[in-house]
Amino acid sequence: MAGKPYAPIYDLAIREAETLAGGPVDRSRVLCIGDGVVTDVMGANAQGLDCLFIAQGIHGDQAKGPDGALDPARAADLLKAETTYARYAALELAW
Repeated sequence: MAGKPYAPIYDLAIREAETLAGGPVDRSRVLCIGDGVVTDVMGANAQGLDCLFIAQGIHGDQAKGPDGALDPARAADLLKAETTYARYAALELAW
């Protein structure tokens, strides 16, 4: 398997980043961004990379509180249910 959460996709991304940077990439400065707990977050965890969990994505309402805002406790519960961890979380990501 080559997609997330499997290692080959992360290896490819790091190699591409190193090509673009013209040298080694410090993995402690890599931030994985994703909305899937069992793909994006689990993959980042397995690779020892930081992760920004976008709670609004496929998990949508599961991470929101009654006011519609990101509920950190609910987001944490989503992550804990799969024994994953994300250093950062946001309700949504907009450019």
